[in-house]
Amino acid sequence: MIYRIDHTLDAGRAYNDSDASPIYPLDGGQCFGFLPPLSLGGDLDLDRVQKVGPQGHLHFLGELV
Repeated sequence: MIYRIDHTLDAGRAYNDSDASPIYPLDGGQCFGFLPPLSLGGDLDLDRVQKVGPQGHLHFLGELV
């Protein structure tokens, strides 16, 4: 299971499992990707992460290089 840490918590204390909420699980043939991609100016924010197909997503990212 993938977990998201609440970034609003006090950075000075240790995190534990109660600080995390689950992000949806992946099915076979899926990966997480930022949409829009970071290389196209997308925000580095977990709200921008979506489930995508890895083959198409990685091919698209490779075309940007």
